[in-house]
Amino acid sequence: MANNYSLKNLGVTIFTINNKLNKMKRILFLFLFLISVHHQSSAQNYKAQFNELIKGNKDSTALKKVLHDWKASKPDDAELYVAFYNYYVLESRVDLIALERTPKGEESLKMIGTDSTNKGEVAYINDGTYYKPEYLNVGFAYIDTGIRKFPSRLDMWFGKVYMFGEIKDYKSFTNELIKVVEYSAKIDNRWTWTDNEPLKDPKNYLLGSLQDYIVQLYNEGDVQANNINKLAGICCKYYPKRVEFLSDYSISFIMRGDFKGALKPLLDAAAIAPEDAIVLNNIAFCYYKNGDKTNAIKYYELAVKFGDDRQKEQANEKLSELRKK
Repeated sequence: MANNYSLKNLGVTIFTINNKLNKMKRILFLFLFLISVHHQSSAQNYKAQFNELIKGNKDSTALKKVLHDWKASKPDDAELYVAFYNYYVLESRVDLIALERTPKGEESLKMIGTDSTNKGEVAYINDGTYYKPEYLNVGFAYIDTGIRKFPSRLDMWFGKVYMFGEIKDYKSFTNELIKVVEYSAKIDNRWTWTDNEPLKDPKNYLLGSLQDYIVQLYNEGDVQANNINKLAGICCKYYPKRVEFLSDYSISFIMRGDFKGALKPLLDAAAIAPEDAIVLNNIAFCYYKNGDKTNAIKYYELAVKFGDDRQKEQANEKLSELRKK
């Protein structure tokens, strides 16, 4: 294969991997948070049977039989909907490899052309994942039913959000998380998890997870500025004293070049946490971009006063630049 590609007109060449064992090992890691391995006390332990089949090479026929029997015996079991969701997500998943110009992660395989048409040119074999929508949409339908029946099951909501992230549907990703925030306010953050067990410290778990999801959007680049704005904005509405959400909200304006719009949430954050050097540096930066030298110097000086060594160094560099002007 190394002698048969031309990088000059390289698009993406995709090959399907049919290694079910490797596929299942990777999927088990990804969906572990949705599957409990604890045994239940019922005579027919459908969940345990399902888990055992999932842990081995996937036997689709056996999995479907367990799900059919489970549904007939316990149609209102919350874990049944989680199992159906996982089943259809697994059915939808196809592992791929692609020949591309740039590496993606440490496991990319470097290839160097050796024939006369591409000698010395470099390509990388990268792995990836594709989800067949005809199966995935059935999974979404099951988890939506589970959420309607058991709306306090945060693992169901987050399992759905996870897959929206996997398929890069960040509009749906954001909208689902907004629903989570709004519903959380209705139930005063009283969330449950697998087997309908109450979640320990549910408010802080939720807020920490929301912050992680906002970081995930941020890592996708400026194209996600509007989604960050919507999600961080709703977080600020319901949790107005959380500095991290005010900072996230401000970042969504900065990503769009709206430095004036970024200032209000930053100043609100500074009123709550006046010694937070990250907030102070960001305020100074926004004033700097708005051409307000006086306030930029003021807040960079505060960042020097309260920041760690790295933050002080960054602020001092900006102060030196501003004082030369």
